[in-house]
Amino acid sequence: MADITKVRAAADMVKARLNEKMKKEIEALTSADINEVVSLLENTGINRAEVQNLKAEIARATNKNQVIVRLLDAPGVLCEQVKSIIGKIKK
Repeated sequence: MADITKVRAAADMVKARLNEKMKKEIEALTSADINEVVSLLENTGINRAEVQNLKAEIARATNKNQVIVRLLDAPGVLCEQVKSIIGKIKK
């Protein structure tokens, strides 16, 4: 049986690699892509208050991509939804 600490460490390494890849994809998003992400979140997002807060923050930001990149540092439902949407629009 595998040591749970080793399994967690391996999972953390994989997650970190995936987040780095996702950061590059987010940094390459255009304004139209970001608008599409926000629009899809408004229609399908689980937590409407979080989506509205994100939308307002993006509207105020000079670097809209950085707002979305920051979501990767605070994993949660909204983060997972954004990852899923970006994966779909970047195919």
